[in-house]
Amino acid sequence: MTPHPAGHYRIWTDGAVSGTNGPLGLGVVIRGSDQALVSEHSINGGVGTNQLAEVMAAVAALRLV
Repeated sequence: MTPHPAGHYRIWTDGAVSGTNGPLGLGVVIRGSDQALVSEHSINGGVGTNQLAEVMAAVAALRLV
C-alpha cells in the first residue's frame, strides 16, 4: 500500500437500504494519514434506494472533514 502524505485523510463509506425502497443507513469512518481514527459515524438517512444511500454516505463524509 502506498503511504499517504501527512495531513491527508482516508475515508470509508457505506450505504444500505432495507428492501427495495426503504429505511436508509449510512456509515462513515475517517482516519488520518497516520491511520489514527479521526471519527466514525452511523446515520439514519431517511427512506430511499440503495444508490441514494451510497451517495448520501459519500456526501456525509465530505461534510465531516
